[in-house]
Parts: sequence; structure tokens; C-alpha cells
Amino acid sequence: NPRNLCSGSVRQLNNEITAKRNVNFFAFSLVSAENVDFENSHEKQFLWLREQGFEIVEYKVVTAENLEEAVSWFSEHISENDFPSDGLVAVYDDISYGHSLGRTAKFPRDSMAFKWADEIRETHLWEIEWSPSRTGLINPVAIFEPVELAAGDARSPAAIVFPPLTGPWTFAPCRRSAGNWTSFWRKKFPR
Repeated sequence: NPRNLCSGSVRQLNNEITAKRNVNFFAFSLVSAENVDFENSHEKQFLWLREQGFEIVEYKVVTAENLEEAVSWFSEHISENDFPSDGLVAVYDDISYGHSLGRTAKFPRDSMAFKWADEIRETHLWEIEWSPSRTGLINPVAIFEPVELAAGDARSPAAIVFPPLTGPWTFAPCRRSAGNWTSFWRKKFPR
């Protein structure tokens, strides 16, 4: 998936290989900048990052009244990007207010994520193999005709959550989800 390609490229010791991968960086937040007044605004941070020569993620300033319209606009235009996206994040522009909201165990409370609908493709299930995990469990793995998902992401094989134990099973649609995992839905034809 794209995240793994990028993280592997960053860790790649041979910079010639990294250069061939055509990886681009888009700034989506600023951790800190000394002696710069951003007037307590995320948008001012974006503008400053752009002034420093960074490409920044596309964004829109929204209010409660036009938030739904902005999410709809992004969902319609996301296919025009040269890179994959699994969703959108709305963040309070007021940095101090956002920090005052605190965090959950994993995430800051100053933002809200919107995930795009799953991408579904149909494919033929060829066979099921059994593979030992690092903990010693034996897990089913579906071997299916590769399917191409967003941004040329072809999938095969994939883990199965509930393996088919009896036939006839002939195909399983596969989906790309927000967490970049693939799951299967089994289809049993009537006899």
C-alpha cells in the first residue's frame, strides 16, 4: 500500500532506489517552529509551510454551516488526485481551543475523521491455504485472482476472517478499507 511504500522508501539506504519511487511529501501539520507567530491558527501554519517551499495538503476553511458541503466537495474531487486517500480530517483552526479539548487514549479531540466509502471489487477465489502465524496459530489465507484497487493497488493473497469450510464457494468480493486491510465476503451459490 502507499503508506508502506513511503515508509520503506524513507528507510531505504540506497538513495538511487528511493529516487526511482517518485515519492512526494505533502505537509499536513506543523509540529513546531521557533520564533514564528501563527496567531493561534492552523491555516496560518499551512500558509507559512507553503512560504517555506513545502507542498501542503489541499484544505478548505469551513464552518459548521458549510462542513457537509466541503466534505462532499472533497469526496467528489478525490479521484482527481495523483495519490490515494482513505479519508478527510476536519481540525479546529483555533490551536489553543483544540488543545483545551484534550485527547482520548489514542487521538486528539480537536479533529474529526471522515472515511471514504469502501472500494469493492469482485474476484475469483482459487484456493485456501493454511499458514502458521508467529504465535503458532494456523490461519486461512485466500488465494484469489488479483484485483486492482485504488492507485494500482493489486491484492492477492489475503487473510480470511471466517474461512469457508464447505463448498460450493466460487468467488469473494474484496474491499479496501480505511485501515488498508482486505477482507472477504463469501458468496454461496444455491444448489
